[in-house]
Amino acid sequence: MNRDEYWTFLSDWIVGAQTLRSERQPLIVGLSAPQGAGKTTLTNAICRNLADRNIRCVGVSIDDFYLTHADQLALTARHSGNRFLSHRGLPGTHDVDLGLSTLLAMKSLEAGQMMAVPAYDRSAFQGRGDRRSAADWPVVEGPIDIVLLEGWMLGFVPVQRGFG
Repeated sequence: MNRDEYWTFLSDWIVGAQTLRSERQPLIVGLSAPQGAGKTTLTNAICRNLADRNIRCVGVSIDDFYLTHADQLALTARHSGNRFLSHRGLPGTHDVDLGLSTLLAMKSLEAGQMMAVPAYDRSAFQGRGDRRSAADWPVVEGPIDIVLLEGWMLGFVPVQRGFG
């Protein structure tokens, strides 16, 4: 199976999963894989494939829900001894409320309604990153049939301290 066949296979599977649902709200599909594995490329390909079938698909990355630069600096200051919280990317460095509210808004977006979807600029602040201004967020129009949420740690659960 080549790449295009694989993308079509996944698109077909997602459409099948969406068709089995009785709800009219969009199906939200999580796509998790390591950094650099091609999640965004795959998400974009599936959304293009579905658009060719007149299925409204929106791709969203958990990267777009990183804390703002100011909030990241405050988090770093509050946890100065925790190197895992000193940069964006690891659990604890995302605005979970923003992500949740965005997904919920997408689920209830009706025909003709528009909404801006958060976007993050990794190049801001010499590569430390910052959320883009809301005026620069991409806008999507409802209704949405499928939302592809991609990220490297989807489905992870906390591990208790003290492994012994």
